[in-house]
Amino acid sequence: MAIYHCDAQVIKRSNGQSAVGAAAYRSGEKITNEYDGITHDYTKKGGVVYSEIMLCENASQEYKNRSALWNAVEQNEKSAKAQLAREYNIALPRELSREENIQLLRDYVRDNFVNNGMCADFSIHDKGDGNPHAHIMLTMRPIEKDGTWGTKQRKEYILDKNGNKQFDKKKHTYKCRTVKTTNWDDVNFLENCREDLAVKINRELERKGLPDRVDHRSYEAQGVNKIPTIHKGKTAIEMENRGIEADRTREFRLIEKANSRIQNIDKAIKGTTHEYMAIKQDNDWTKLHEFSGKITDEVFKHPDNIAVQKKMLEGLSLLEQKANEVKGQPDYHAGEHYNFGASGKPGYSEYHIGKFELDRDYIRKSIEKNLAEIDRNRQAAQSGRANVQQAEPQKVSQVEGARTVNQASTYNVAAVARQLAAYRADFIRATAQAAGRTEYRENPIYRQRAAQIPKCVSTINYQTASIEHLKADRDRLGAFHGREKRELQVKIDNFVSLRADRLKELKELGVSEPSQAAEAIKKNKDLAASELEKVKAAQESRGAGGRAAEVKAAYHFIVPTIPGEYRQAVFDEYRRAVLSETQAIGVPGGKGMAAYQAEIAARHELDEKLTPPRAQTQEQERRQGQTRGMGGMER
Repeated sequence: MAIYHCDAQVIKRSNGQSAVGAAAYRSGEKITNEYDGITHDYTKKGGVVYSEIMLCENASQEYKNRSALWNAVEQNEKSAKAQLAREYNIALPRELSREENIQLLRDYVRDNFVNNGMCADFSIHDKGDGNPHAHIMLTMRPIEKDGTWGTKQRKEYILDKNGNKQFDKKKHTYKCRTVKTTNWDDVNFLENCREDLAVKINRELERKGLPDRVDHRSYEAQGVNKIPTIHKGKTAIEMENRGIEADRTREFRLIEKANSRIQNIDKAIKGTTHEYMAIKQDNDWTKLHEFSGKITDEVFKHPDNIAVQKKMLEGLSLLEQKANEVKGQPDYHAGEHYNFGASGKPGYSEYHIGKFELDRDYIRKSIEKNLAEIDRNRQAAQSGRANVQQAEPQKVSQVEGARTVNQASTYNVAAVARQLAAYRADFIRATAQAAGRTEYRENPIYRQRAAQIPKCVSTINYQTASIEHLKADRDRLGAFHGREKRELQVKIDNFVSLRADRLKELKELGVSEPSQAAEAIKKNKDLAASELEKVKAAQESRGAGGRAAEVKAAYHFIVPTIPGEYRQAVFDEYRRAVLSETQAIGVPGGKGMAAYQAEIAARHELDEKLTPPRAQTQEQERRQGQTRGMGGMER
């Protein structure tokens, strides 16, 4: 794939360099330096596939000759520490042809250097080893309109507020500063040149329909957590080919290994961050559903209170605002599905959004119904109808059958008793359910572990097999294959490191050894199924308090309609029906404290309403007798 490389350096006499020698080497030519008389002959150098000189607007055409150009530069620099030329070394994309790279280089040199007043001498080197690159040598002095070489910098006096030169008594001279005549060595100029190279390379890659792109920015500027690799160099590569590991090669491999570990750490950090955001999203939805449940409870607890109903309507609007904020979050559970409802397996967001919208609509309709009922009752009271039926339409429909029985010519004692016993069983069942949780959010950790453990074990098995395979390949090599052995050992070490990370991940999932994976998967699947059962139980408990109130109202509506002469007969038949149902199915509310308390509530709130006065008197006498007996025992 295409890589990006672009750096700049200055060719200086103080480093023992010459512009003529550098130009001869880059172009593979023989040139004599007239400044020092040294001839630089690089005609036998291989790999130089193209060279060209591009001149700025004011330059003489004689500088098209490489010897004339750089000898003129040498003659104009008198200092032994002079800066002679600036060089850009850039990598060319292997995806482009030779002609395309030449045109790319021409456009780049013209737009960034020649148009800014520099003369450019560039050469393309390519030995067919997959590393085509270019050397761009640039003049450092501007060329004036008359064709003469200008100055790199000039002296500027520092003036006082009156425009006069200021004398420095310590230095015995006027205060001055150095001002550059060009911005060619400015950091921003270099950065702009680097950026333009990336733009031009990416434009050519896009034109050819290639997906690769390059970036001129450093890893740090890109936000990439990675150590930049170093250039091995020709000598190090030749030593490596002979089986000798150079220092730069060793450093290169250490950087690669460190980057591999950094990549694994970044992956773990991203996974942890994603898991944190997923848990936070779970909490957000759970709070919304719990808030919805609280509003529902208040709506049914105070159906006749207009102030409470309107306040709950305002709370519902606030709930919708918070829900819209949560809806706008990314789905950190993408790919997860929930086996709830008849519609199949909805996704995470689909499930929660659908659940919230159903609860919202149910609450709004309930409030509207309660407000309408309150308004009807108010109008009825104003018109003088004091005995208006207060039960909700559902309650009226539940007791309509009993009303018909009461109005019949022959009173059906058994039917009324069975109806009351059925209401009693429903009341106990709903009351017991109301004592349980009405909201339960599934803990997805067990389901996630059940899915992650097999993947982790599969990867560990693959890595183990790869290590054994690579070790076998390494052991088959002879004593004269040191380089190949080292390469295989690096791969083995990488696999061992990756396997160690996977084993650590497996332990974090609760599995100490891969052989225990099957048992752990079954355990997590069972726990996940238990979580779903808890969710189902919570859904069944939702609204149970309202159902208990409705059944209680229906029970209380029937009892006063029982004629007095049939009251005792209904009571006796009612007790037999209750006893028969209890023996058949057990306690309607199940077992435990909630069912026991529901049974007590049924006795106080239902049974006592039906008990005839004679039976009540007998019960009171029986209790008083027990109290007197206990008192006698105390005495």
